[in-house]
Amino acid sequence: MLLNHTDSSLIIIDVQEKLMPAVKHHKKIIANCAALVTGAKRFDVPLVITEQYPKGLGRTVSAVGDLAQGAVKIIEKNSFSGVKHTPFKTYISETTPKDSAQLVLAGSEAHICVLQTALDLRAEGYQVFVVADAIGSRRSSSLKIALERLKMNDIQLVSTEMVLFEWIETADSAAFKDLRPLFV
Repeated sequence: MLLNHTDSSLIIIDVQEKLMPAVKHHKKIIANCAALVTGAKRFDVPLVITEQYPKGLGRTVSAVGDLAQGAVKIIEKNSFSGVKHTPFKTYISETTPKDSAQLVLAGSEAHICVLQTALDLRAEGYQVFVVADAIGSRRSSSLKIALERLKMNDIQLVSTEMVLFEWIETADSAAFKDLRPLFV
């Protein structure tokens, strides 16, 4: 099952100022989230960013939030699963039909908000793809367990480049030329 930009939505989960410095490999995760946002904007893929308790954890890091401006819905939440937060669940159900929706998730923390949101979306009937190189946790062991649990629950694990190249489809497309700088 390949991703298709016409059926995809991108969900960036809790990539926030005060949280990310504590997350292992946070610079790589932020860079990969930024690349996904750039690709989503290029293809007009619906984009939602969640922020877990922004009063305490801050806003989305500027490297991601600034790129997303003009193409994003930002939803503040207190529940760990976005699906347990009515505005998030409503937005997803209004913008993504279950029969064809491919929800692409990235962010932090892998074993808490990403995991719970992915499992709840899967239970709702969506195709869920978690970008393994664009998620992280404070502890490596938590990330490892989260990835195992996601796989056991029929959630597709993909990489940033897999998402972007599947959205692009062909090397002779204008999109490939536009996004080529992301692959160096």
